[in-house]
Amino acid sequence: MTRRWTAVGLTAVLAVVVAVWAIPEVTRHGYFGRYVGASSPGVDPPLPSLSPDLFLFPQAAQIVLLAVGVGLLVQIYSTAYLGRHPRYRSYALVIVLFLLGMIAVVGTTNLWVLLVGWEVMGLCSYLLIGHEWETAPARAGAAKAFLVTRAADLGLVMAIIVIGETYGTYDIVGAQVAQADGTRHATLIGLLVLVAVIGKSAQFPLHTWLPDAMPGPTPITALIHAATMVAAGVYLASRLFFLYADSQLVLTLMAGGAAVTMLMGALFALVQTDLKRALAWSTVSQLALMLAAVAAGGAEAGLDHLVSHGVFKALLFLGCGCVMLAVGSSALAAMGGLRRSMPVTFWTMTIGFAALAGLVPTAGFFTKDSVLHAIEVATDGDHGLAPGVARALLVVALVTTFVTAAYATRLWVLTFLGPVGADRADRADRADHEAVSYTHLRAHETVAKKKNL
Repeated sequence: MTRRWTAVGLTAVLAVVVAVWAIPEVTRHGYFGRYVGASSPGVDPPLPSLSPDLFLFPQAAQIVLLAVGVGLLVQIYSTAYLGRHPRYRSYALVIVLFLLGMIAVVGTTNLWVLLVGWEVMGLCSYLLIGHEWETAPARAGAAKAFLVTRAADLGLVMAIIVIGETYGTYDIVGAQVAQADGTRHATLIGLLVLVAVIGKSAQFPLHTWLPDAMPGPTPITALIHAATMVAAGVYLASRLFFLYADSQLVLTLMAGGAAVTMLMGALFALVQTDLKRALAWSTVSQLALMLAAVAAGGAEAGLDHLVSHGVFKALLFLGCGCVMLAVGSSALAAMGGLRRSMPVTFWTMTIGFAALAGLVPTAGFFTKDSVLHAIEVATDGDHGLAPGVARALLVVALVTTFVTAAYATRLWVLTFLGPVGADRADRADRADHEAVSYTHLRAHETVAKKKNL
């Protein structure tokens, strides 16, 4: 089984090396670092340029490190969770392909190469969500995710064509150079990019596919929600922000959609009776918070929250998998009273819920504070958004933050501190003991397969 995740492990080591080199570059070259590639910043690449140029900056290094780090943990976790599944080999291969797609998205300046990686992630998400294709919910969830995101991806295809026709290059850095003469077609480009972002990051009104993707294996849920797929939308909005930053219409629509989505997702998470679906709605809400920061001109704050959210949400989903193996269900009614029988899972998920709620001194507190500060700064009217829109967005973000703390506390209490769930109180074969070791996960594997976890 070790060979299944060796490649991801080596990639993670390489990502650490790149991050150690790239992140300090911010002190010398700014947050977007310096350009290294086949063409120089002052020379437009050929049209179309299909060379996979690299743009080595802290933003990309952080996201690559997040993706391959979580991917490595998911691969290791999956060797026990699904190791004896008859389709495990294809499952592990698709995860590697998934990560390669994400690396292509964040590690290139060529828009066509970015599109290839973007579509590879969409295909892999379809295959992984529908891994248990024998069941109707898995087939339906996979098909819905594929169709919704593919329809939205037409926006990205059209945006790339318009960018090429407008600036004479399909290279992001080349477009930045050409833009020195002035921004052109900012509203059209921004609207097309926004369509792609809304679909990929599950924002209103294309938000329903993400909660419905829960039939996929729990490790895959952690990967999609934390490190890849949905993160690509926020990354794209930030990466191409310079192309539509002058369009108040685009920024207003992005802010309005983010406001609706973040509060709606938080309220839905507050009333869920299923732990996995509650965490899924939480992801929808937190992605909207990141996009709110981008709309307010705080792309760096939004991406910082993306990284911290990816870490603690992966922790919560993988912990959720252990809980599901223990009680045989993801329903909150089947949980409760697990603090004593699952102490390691309890403490690790407690840290994750604390970060989700934004408690000091977790990373979630600092990155959420940065997002709120970025929105507050935008209320002066000098960052693209109208002051009134920025103030309304700040109010919604503050309310969402409090609702987030409320549902995180509710899920924590119902899972670990509440009374033993009625669904398992009378069971003679209770198996709610710690499932943190390879041996224990192996022992639970057969039960998990039968219950389609």
